[in-house]
Amino acid sequence: VIMSDTLTAASLMQTAGTGTLTLDGAVILSANLTFTGNNLTVNAATDVGGTTTISNAGLFSTAAAGDITSVGIFGQIGAGTNELAGDISTTNSNISFATAVVVTGDVAMDTNTGLGNIVFTDILDSDTTPRNLTLSSGTGNVTFAGIVGGTNTLDVLNVNSAGITTFSDAVKATSVTTDAAGTVELD
Repeated sequence: VIMSDTLTAASLMQTAGTGTLTLDGAVILSANLTFTGNNLTVNAATDVGGTTTISNAGLFSTAAAGDITSVGIFGQIGAGTNELAGDISTTNSNISFATAVVVTGDVAMDTNTGLGNIVFTDILDSDTTPRNLTLSSGTGNVTFAGIVGGTNTLDVLNVNSAGITTFSDAVKATSVTTDAAGTVELD
């Protein structure tokens, strides 16, 4: 299914499917975005007034213009993979990825100034071009549970957190910067 025009609705929910849902037009939701299915492609700005939950069996991808702004949590909980070029932001709520993430453009993720953790449970890589990744979690924590840059090195990894930034495995990037307000743990 391809949605080419602007979609304004209370919520968007897909509960099953084996194909691809492509959001080519802007999406403006006053409540939740809930996707359960195979592939989800976000090519335009998506504003969610509630929570965003992506349970992808296949590929979840965002284009550079496919920025996602979610008032509540953003959670990728599916078994599929992720390719991101669009930014993701929340309002003092968590951003999390259950499976591998490949950054296909320079990406920023921001949970605002209060609580809100950013968690990568699996591998985090760049595509074949080293990409910048900027993570800002206010007073929340940032956790890298898997290898960072294991297959393809990131360019600049910038982590801004007044909480704890945890690297649990190897990190390969041209440079890694964390801000002075937080604490860094190397496990």
